[in-house]
Amino acid sequence: MNKTYLLAKILLKNGSNQAKISKGKIKIPRNTLMLLLVFVLCLPLMALIGSFVQMLYDAFQPLEQEAVILTLGLAAASLVVFILGIFYVINVFYFSQDIEYLLPMPLKPTQILSAKFIVALLYEYMTTFIFIAPILAVYGWKSEGGFLYIIFSILVFLTLPIIPLVLASIIAMIIMRFTNIGKHKDRYRLIGGVIAIVVALGSNFFFQRFNRIDSSAEELQDLLLSGQNSLVEWASKVFPAARFTTEALLQPNSVHGFMQLLIFLGITAGLFVLFQLLGRSLYFKGVIGMSEASAKRVQLSDVQLDSMTKQQSALMAYIKKEFRMLIRTPSYFLNCVLMCLLWPVILIISFVTQRQELTFNWDASFANDYLGAGILIAIAVFLFLGGSNATASTSFSREGQAIDVYRFLPVPYISFIMAKVITAALLNVFTAFVILAAIAWLLPFPWTLIVVAAIASIPAMLFGSMIGVIIDLWFPKLVWDSEQKAVKQNMNILLAMLINVLVAGSLIYVAIQFQPNFHLAFWGAIILFASLSYALYLFLKTKGAQRFQRIS
Repeated sequence: MNKTYLLAKILLKNGSNQAKISKGKIKIPRNTLMLLLVFVLCLPLMALIGSFVQMLYDAFQPLEQEAVILTLGLAAASLVVFILGIFYVINVFYFSQDIEYLLPMPLKPTQILSAKFIVALLYEYMTTFIFIAPILAVYGWKSEGGFLYIIFSILVFLTLPIIPLVLASIIAMIIMRFTNIGKHKDRYRLIGGVIAIVVALGSNFFFQRFNRIDSSAEELQDLLLSGQNSLVEWASKVFPAARFTTEALLQPNSVHGFMQLLIFLGITAGLFVLFQLLGRSLYFKGVIGMSEASAKRVQLSDVQLDSMTKQQSALMAYIKKEFRMLIRTPSYFLNCVLMCLLWPVILIISFVTQRQELTFNWDASFANDYLGAGILIAIAVFLFLGGSNATASTSFSREGQAIDVYRFLPVPYISFIMAKVITAALLNVFTAFVILAAIAWLLPFPWTLIVVAAIASIPAMLFGSMIGVIIDLWFPKLVWDSEQKAVKQNMNILLAMLINVLVAGSLIYVAIQFQPNFHLAFWGAIILFASLSYALYLFLKTKGAQRFQRIS
C-alpha cells in the first residue's frame, strides 16, 4: 500500500509544474499559487450554487421533498465524473507514456493500476468539489444535520466519484485492449479513445432511457404532493447509488442511515476490486507497445512539391500548423477537438432518448419579452463551453521545449500568438454553431433566432479564447514528458474556465435581473465583446509579445 501511495505521489509530482516563485525568503511552488488563485475564483461560483440550493430547500421543505436536492446533486456529480472520467482514464492510463518505465520496476500490477487510478481520482475531486461542497454544506446547515452528518458528508464526497470512475475505467480498458493492434499504434489508440467515449455516452443514455419512469404530469404531481421525500426514488434513476447516499445523509443518527452508508461503501469496494481484476488482464495487454509508431515515406513529384510549398501568410501557416498538431496528436485531439463535438452529441442524444411531444408557442409577445434575455443566456452557455475547452488555455504549453524555435523565426510574435487565438476561437464557434443547429432541429425555434444567437456569439468566443491564451502565455507548462500532461495536468484550463464562468454568470444575472430587449442585448453584447477583444489584441501585441520573448 505504501508503494501505491508513493507511486501516485511521484506521478502527481512529475505531472505538476514544480517551478517556484520566490517571495522574500519563502519559495512558493507556482502550482500552489495557481491552486490558491483558482480556489479564490471558485468562491463566487460556490456561493452562487449555495444560494440556489438554499432557495430550492426553502421551496421543497414545506412539501417534505427537500431530499431530492441531495439525490439530484449527487447524481449530476456522478454523471459529470463518468463523462470526464473517460478523458482522465485514457490520458492518465494510456497517453502518459510512463508505463515503459514502470513495468521493469519491482511493482505489482495492482499497485500501478491503483496509483494511476488515484491520480485520476484526485483530478475528479478538484472538479466535483466546486459543485458538491456547497450542496452538502447548505443542506446540512438548513437541516441541522449535526456532527454525524458532517462525517457522513466527508465520506460521501470522498467515495462518490469512485463508482463512475471505475465504470469509465472498465469501458476504456476494454476498448483500448482491442484497438491497440497493428503497426499504426497512434491511429488505433486514437480510434480506441473515440470509441470508448462513444460507448460510454451511448451506454449512459441507454440505461437512462431504459430506467426512465414514463410518468405523466399528474403522476409527478402526486409524487410531489405525497411528501416524505417520495421524489428521491424517481430522481435516483439517473444514478441508482445516489439513493443509498441520500438515505445515509438523511438519517445519519440512525441505524438505517449507517447501514445505507455501509451498503454504498460495500458496492464501491466491490466495483473497485472488479476494476483491479479486469485491469490485470486488460490494461497491461492493451498498453504494451503504445509508444511504437509506424512511418510511411512518400516520393513527391515536382508538381506535388510545388503545390505543398506554395507561399502563404505566416498567420495562415501557423493556423494550419495548429490544426495539424491538434488532429494528429491523440491527447490533443481527445481533449481539444473532440470536446467541441462532445457537448452537441450529449444535447442531441438527450433529446432523442428522452423527449416527448414538444410544444412551444412562439409569438410576438414572447419575442419582445424574452428574446433579449435568451440571447445573453445563449452567449453565457457558449462562454462556459468554450472556457471548458483546453485548446486556448494550453496553446503554449503544448509546444513544450520546442517553443524556443519560434522565437528565432523572422515572423512577428503577434502572428504566432493570434494563430493560437484564432484556432481556439474557430473550434469554439464551431461548437456553438452545431449546438444552435441541433436546437433548431430539435425544438420549434425560428431560424432567425438561431442566426441572431450565432452572430452574437462570435465576438464572445473570440474574447474567451484570448483569455485562455493570455493565461497560458503567462503561466505556460513547458516541462512535460508526454502530451497528456500538457492538457490534463495543467491548472491553466481550470483558471480559464473559471474566468469564463464568472463572465457567463454576469451575463445570466443581467438577463434575469434586467431582461433587456432584443436590440439592447444583441448590439450591447456584440459591442462589449468586440471592444474587449480589441483591447486584449492590443495587449497581446505589446505586452504579450514581450512576454513571449521572455518565455523559457
